[in-house]
Amino acid sequence: GQLGRGNKDTSTGPVPVQFPPHVKIVAIAAGFAHCLAISGDTMIADLTLLTESLLDKGELFTWGWNSDGQLGLGNTDDCTTPTAIAVDNKVKLIACGRVNSLCYTGT
Repeated sequence: GQLGRGNKDTSTGPVPVQFPPHVKIVAIAAGFAHCLAISGDTMIADLTLLTESLLDKGELFTWGWNSDGQLGLGNTDDCTTPTAIAVDNKVKLIACGRVNSLCYTGT
């Protein structure tokens, strides 16, 4: 499920992750077997250039292995597709560990 393709198949090469058509991803983080992504209005390659104006949306998406609730879904069910997570403020930064996740809103 960590590939975000809607199944638990493996792949020997890169595969695209599908997000809703209106979503542009500006940052992504990968843990042991889960991922986080932030949406924004402008796609950039250098995370040091992330500014609040680029993160007009700041939506958080998670998917993958969820053994310890690291996806923030309120359960421990694995999730095979990117799923929006309700966060009270715009997410500015994200990070993943083995079975943990962090999002920073700056508030």
